[in-house]
Amino acid sequence: LRRSGAFFLRRTFGSDKLYKLIFTLYTQVLLCTRDHPVEFFVEGTRSRTSKSLHPKLGLLSMIVEPYLNGLLPDILLFPISISYERTLEEDLFARELLGTPKPKESTSGLFKARSFLASSDYGSIFINFSTPISLHDMCQKWGISRVPHGLFPRDVFVFTKKERDMMTKLGYFVLEKINSETRVFPSTILATIMLQHQEGINKDELMRLAVWLKEETEIRGAQVDWREDALQDSLKLLSTCVETTPSGVVQIRTENHSIPGSSSVLMEEAMSLVLSPSDKHKVMEDGFVCLKLARYRNQLLHWFTPEAIFLLCIQSTSELTTAEMKRRFTVLCTALSREFVLPQIPVDEYRY
Repeated sequence: LRRSGAFFLRRTFGSDKLYKLIFTLYTQVLLCTRDHPVEFFVEGTRSRTSKSLHPKLGLLSMIVEPYLNGLLPDILLFPISISYERTLEEDLFARELLGTPKPKESTSGLFKARSFLASSDYGSIFINFSTPISLHDMCQKWGISRVPHGLFPRDVFVFTKKERDMMTKLGYFVLEKINSETRVFPSTILATIMLQHQEGINKDELMRLAVWLKEETEIRGAQVDWREDALQDSLKLLSTCVETTPSGVVQIRTENHSIPGSSSVLMEEAMSLVLSPSDKHKVMEDGFVCLKLARYRNQLLHWFTPEAIFLLCIQSTSELTTAEMKRRFTVLCTALSREFVLPQIPVDEYRY
């Protein structure tokens, strides 16, 4: 990994100021020498649910600092989206959400992954590049001047409140660009429909709803990887989660699923208080499959979340003033702001 250009960092710097300083300088030297681009994940970690995570601003601030300090005339940020039709860790993430401890990673596990890739179909992978973002242009747009930093020595750099707010906006802007380039797959649409029809659905009706949801997603600007026999391919791809009966009904699989490992002690105790052993086993089995499907469904959420919140505001009443609707919308957006990454724009600029 080192020879391919990777460099390692701790998950947290804690109170180790020396390590943070050395790592910051190392990253900034890479930028200032202009020999290598620096790739990093703005969310900071993998999402077990496939929902977008809020941006982490540590590395971003290290990259912004050389521009504000006058060391670089501009910095270009290239948002990149990597879309997987089926993820290799789908079972692992579902188990972790059910309380099973995460297994330790190892080099041997990396090589064993070859057997999984060879024995199963994991569909397509898309790598999409968004339009580059000029840090110089964004600072001008948001009224950020680097002139005040010229009054102090370069080794004494402190972000102003306005600059910290700018980095937060920039982090969400980069994330929005990544989401806009994320490819929507037929398997995502299939999983979304099946979670709304857990009792089963006729295959013809499933196709009708899939085409409708595809069109609605495209109207909102998404890129859908739709192809001939897309639904049939998705049924094969998600065959561990859904099945087609001889009568042509597509349903979520209910047979026994192997869920190795044990859930956390706290979860075991909580379920034992209200469930019999057989019911507890059924909850784990059904939850395992539904969480796998929900992971694919969640890749679609950011296209519909603002509209869903708006509909929630108006569904309880037939008459609602514009001011009251905006108030409700703001309250709900605030309440759900940790659950979903919402556009960082004023209420008046939302398109319903």
